[in-house]
Order: sequence, then C-alpha cells, then structure tokens
Amino acid sequence: MAAGVVAWVIGVVLLGGSAILAPVLAARRRRGPAPPRLPADRVTADQVTADHHRVLVGADGLQVQVRGYGYAVNWAPRCALRWPEIDALVLETGTYDTIVSLYAQTRTDHFRKHLLDASAFDRGQWASLRDLVQKHTAGRLTIDLRPLGD
Repeated sequence: MAAGVVAWVIGVVLLGGSAILAPVLAARRRRGPAPPRLPADRVTADQVTADHHRVLVGADGLQVQVRGYGYAVNWAPRCALRWPEIDALVLETGTYDTIVSLYAQTRTDHFRKHLLDASAFDRGQWASLRDLVQKHTAGRLTIDLRPLGD
C-alpha cells in the first residue's frame, strides 16, 4: 500500500497529469484460484496427445491441458477432475451448439463441464481415451463414441 502511494506521489511530481497511471501500474494484480493440478508424477500418466490438446489420465483423475500458441509451447492445465467427482463423461452437442464435445457431469455442479471439442482428436485417439478412462475407473466410467459418427 505504501509503495503504491509513494509511486503515485512521485508520478504527480514528475509526470504532472499523467500521474493517474502510476497507482494502476504499481497495484498488484489479483488472480482467481488456479485450477486443481494433478501431482507432478502424473505427467508420466497415460495420456492422449494431439497438436494443441493433451488429456492426462491417472489413477486419481484426469486433466485436460492445452499447449500455448506462438512462443508459449508449454502445456497449461485447462481442467482437472478427480474420479470421485465425475458421474459421467459424455460426447454430445451443447445446448445452443452443434459441435460435438466431451463434457463431464460432476456431483458438485448440475451443469456439465466442457472439457474438449471432438475435433481435438481423431477417432483412434478418442478410442484410446475411452480405453484409458475405463482402465483407470475399473469400468465405472466410459465414453460412448457413437456421437462422433463414422
């Protein structure tokens, strides 16, 4: 707080009318909570990877990651869910959308959580993801691939 006031006073003295920007630039940016992450050892978990999307499937849950564009080539977590939270994984269209996507129905929210568009993976990758989900949930969860078509 004191640093912001000092920066503002210096800005008033040195910059005159432009000093209004000093407190804005000096203020710290507040961010919302980060999405939950799987432990670091889950990077070696089973995964299905395409150009800009990766789904990590482990014993404790799944994580959808996206690759940065341009110079940002690292994988960033988009969504992470634990198996006990998930009631179902479904491939279908959204309410006002004709694009088939993967949604998770969770116990804590009555809305479906969008995980991934169907265009992110080819048919073989979707079959691999389905098999990994079945393997790690002992058959409790599966992904019906019929909405993908032929």
